[in-house]
Amino acid sequence: MHGNDSFGENYLKNLQNHGVNTTFVKIINNSSGVAQIAVSNEESIIYDLLVQIYFLGENHIIIVAGANNELNASDVLEAEGAIEKAKVVLFQFETPLSTTHKGLEICAKYSCISVVNGAPGLKNLNPEILQLADIFCVNETEAELITEFKIQNIVPDSMKAATKLVSMGCKLPIITLGDKGVVFTTKNAAQPIHIPVEHVSAVDTTGAGDAFIGGLAYFLAKYEHLSMETVIKKACEIAKFSVQKFGTQTSFPERKDVLTILFVES
Repeated sequence: MHGNDSFGENYLKNLQNHGVNTTFVKIINNSSGVAQIAVSNEESIIYDLLVQIYFLGENHIIIVAGANNELNASDVLEAEGAIEKAKVVLFQFETPLSTTHKGLEICAKYSCISVVNGAPGLKNLNPEILQLADIFCVNETEAELITEFKIQNIVPDSMKAATKLVSMGCKLPIITLGDKGVVFTTKNAAQPIHIPVEHVSAVDTTGAGDAFIGGLAYFLAKYEHLSMETVIKKACEIAKFSVQKFGTQTSFPERKDVLTILFVES
């Protein structure tokens, strides 16, 4: 769903130029959803009016939903045939939750894997969304907001938050921790697993979560035999590329840049 403005027009062209199927994209008489992104460019601490703290390469995002708010259940029902054939379907919280809920219900009818990226984080989340999602992925800030569990010591507290997400109905919660890696668990796991990541010099973390989610979906769909731990490690490698370049979509690696990650089966 895009607005009838230059943002929507340019975005649609960008998708088409990259070979993305835009059959179900609608242009409506509204402004396109946009995000105001501020990225720190020095190592000193920066405070904003919300008393957020940023370091080199970290970001703060203000979202204006615009046309995103117009996506509704009827739009999802129009795409049910495509969902039925899909191996993986991604959801997030920048569109109405009722729309996400309907999409998850349709996914549950078929064999596709539903992945919900709980961003932006929300309090008092409908528990059915957690229960319907096959995979629920958030960063540590979003996890803290949703679980109402204070995360101070990042890795061990995130492991506790992941366990709490399971108690709230999640089948497989994933919590991304930036340069601290990823924590994930399942309702049958003895304990959460922490996956560390290689340190890189990040210049802009904007879009890293999207790069991770995109990588996750790719490996889930392409290599069904891979363990979840391996899938997450490979998705982290995709995200690692994105933080070393400026921008969001412009920072995502091209296929030629990540051939060894995409096609090495392990």
